[in-house]
This record gives sequence, structure tokens and C-alpha cells, in this order.
Amino acid sequence: MNKTICGLLLIFVLGSCGSLPQPESRIGVIDYTPLIKAGIFVTESNSVNFDYTAVGSIIATEKGGWINGRPKRPTTEDALKNIIKELERMGANGIINLNIIPSVEMSDDLMSKVFVSVITVKGMAIKIPDSKLKKVPDENSRLLGQVDGIQCRIAKKYNNGMTICTSKELTPEQIKKAKDLFSLKGKIMFNLEGAEGKGEAYAGIDDGFIIIYKNNEFIKM
Repeated sequence: MNKTICGLLLIFVLGSCGSLPQPESRIGVIDYTPLIKAGIFVTESNSVNFDYTAVGSIIATEKGGWINGRPKRPTTEDALKNIIKELERMGANGIINLNIIPSVEMSDDLMSKVFVSVITVKGMAIKIPDSKLKKVPDENSRLLGQVDGIQCRIAKKYNNGMTICTSKELTPEQIKKAKDLFSLKGKIMFNLEGAEGKGEAYAGIDDGFIIIYKNNEFIKM
């Protein structure tokens, strides 16, 4: 009798062990590169060691659902894209105390009564003085050198040319020097440092001419 009971207990224990979850390791990475490339300072800390102006709390929510009968899960990338747009609208260039919270909640659709995955991203939007904000160079950015003490760097490359940022405006003669010194080819746009994102070129090279945009002057190379 005792042997029978022990045998049954052993079978029960072995069967139970087979249904228990196995140990596993997981790792997840949240990529802040989209924020950094947009020129936005980001930290999960609730304090920083420089002056800033608080703009307001910001919250972005992404909910999962179904499209044409297929499930679509929410992504952190979509939430960060919306965060970037809202920060730009608010005139903010930083976010502190960033929190990313995954959860599950009942769908707003009262007819379906199903649970959906949710990702919530929230933090405090701040305005940092430009002098305190560390600029992250674009992956295409490259320092060219100097022309008469004026620093020149490639800000953007294109298939048919590039945009060059200069610390001061180059004269037509200095532009000719830059073309020869740096072997510039194609369509070239010259912007002052800090103005490259505004499309405010002060001069350019195109089709064998130097173009001075403020007076629409064409100077043959």
C-alpha cells in the first residue's frame, strides 16, 4: 500500500515538474537615437546639472489593436516619434525623468471587450539654452579645414553635392579657395553655423557659377 502511494506521489511530482516554466534570460534595449538625432537632450534622471526652463509634462500613448484582422502591437519607436513632434510644437529641446511603461488594458471598443498592449512614454519637457545644449554631429558631418581662418565643415552630403557650414561668411574669393582647397564638386550650398537647419544659405556653387543669394549675384568661377 505504502509503495503504491509513494509511486503515485513520484509520478505526480515528475508530471508537475514537466509543466513548470523553465529559467530564461531576456534583455531589451530602448533606442534613444531618434531623440538625439533630433537635437533633443534626454535623460531618465529627474535632475540635471545645468539651468533649464520647465515647459510642461508630456505623455505619449500607443495602443495595440487589429488592422484588417491582423494584430498590431504598439512600439516605443512610434511613441518617440510623437514625442519629438510634440516637443518641437512646445518649443522644447529636452526631456527629463523619461519613463517608458508597458501595460495591458481593456480596449476602448465596448463591442470587442478584449485586452490590448499599451506603451506609455512620459516625462518633463524642458527648454535648454543653446549654449548649454551639446550638439550631436550628423553622421555625415565632417570637418574640412579652414580658409583664411574661417572653419568649414560638411553638414550634409547629397548625391549631387553637399551643404557646407562656415564659422563666418566666405567672400567669393574665399569660396574659390575653398573649392580648390577641398576639391569640391557638384552643387554646393554655404550656410553659417547654426543656420543649416533653416535652409538659409548665403552662397552656393552651381553650374560653374558662385551665387550670392542676398543680391542674386552670379559670379563665374
